[in-house]
Amino acid sequence: MGALRGRRQAIGDPRYIAQNGWTTFALADALDREALAGPFGLVTLLIGVNDQFFHEPAEAYGLRFTALLDRAIALAGAGSLPRPNLSIPDYSVTPFGLSIDPVRIAREVAEFNAVNRRITVDRGVRYVDVTPRLSAGGWRGSRADRGGWAAPLGAHVRGVGGARAARGAGRAGLPMSEAPAGY
Repeated sequence: MGALRGRRQAIGDPRYIAQNGWTTFALADALDREALAGPFGLVTLLIGVNDQFFHEPAEAYGLRFTALLDRAIALAGAGSLPRPNLSIPDYSVTPFGLSIDPVRIAREVAEFNAVNRRITVDRGVRYVDVTPRLSAGGWRGSRADRGGWAAPLGAHVRGVGGARAARGAGRAGLPMSEAPAGY
């Protein structure tokens, strides 16, 4: 949000729904409890790394992800800024992932991202692939690493919704996201 505000884009304070370690199950439950009413100016979705971590089948993840993406689309509303979905980060390059089974993790995250991308594109939502930026040099959790994660999203929001954002997006954004387990 700071990067967008630094470019003088009017955007409200974000409202984060998910917490570190959540799966699609936990996010769906939280959304049920929140009873949110849109439209929100910006809605992002990043979910699935913990489904993979807990060995959920990619097909089952896809069903739950579809329901969450549909909710994100509805919360954004027709006149809102983009509703981007972000890829699942490949945590096989983190010290945590390297200590487990990086080959399996990378393969499974790629499988989940293929499901994620297909559903996102089928729904007409912008897919923002942050995975290569995270994987390039490993993830150390530094400010630069986090900036690498945010840059593709910020570029998308500025490029597609910048004019509306500059006029004022209205209600605060609603990032429905998670941080991978072990980060």
